[in-house]
Amino acid sequence: MDTDSGGARWDLYLELSDRPQGILGRAQYNPDIYDQTAITDLLEQYRFILERVAQNPDLNLSALLAVVQ
Repeated sequence: MDTDSGGARWDLYLELSDRPQGILGRAQYNPDIYDQTAITDLLEQYRFILERVAQNPDLNLSALLAVVQ
């Protein structure tokens, strides 16, 4: 995923695009609210959740979230 600090119309903007090479993720954020480390951690956790759900669509999401936190 790509990150960009600044230029976002919102405090945090996440975008996922389905491409032939795979899913491309992008985040824009307000640096007055978030730092790059917080955004990077958020994106890693989001990727973890998406990968686990894709591997097992019947997964109980609440149980998975307990593992992430």
